[in-house]
Amino acid sequence: MRNSITLSDLITKIGEEQFINVVNEYIDKDDDPEIIDQKQLETIRSGFRHGGYEALYYLLTNGYIMQDYMMFRSIFHEGAISVNDNDYIKAVGRLTNCESVNNSFTLDDEK
Repeated sequence: MRNSITLSDLITKIGEEQFINVVNEYIDKDDDPEIIDQKQLETIRSGFRHGGYEALYYLLTNGYIMQDYMMFRSIFHEGAISVNDNDYIKAVGRLTNCESVNNSFTLDDEK
């Protein structure tokens, strides 16, 4: 049953107005200082107020951003990021619990 409807189709079915409501609810719930600080949260909110909703809706409904992002990553070659950083990125894509990922993996460059 997994992926029985694409993310693009789902977002299209709920429509832009409901999509914006869902995004706002998600952002409002994201107030855990262990994950994001208030300055970062306000930066995200500001970006959405200045065209971010429309841009994200467009990218999602046209299939430019998909739920299977990890499928589209190329073969890893160490250089721009380390092996540890790459493992962390892959883990975030697989795991839903940020605390679990943060406790299990380390970043070499936290920038």
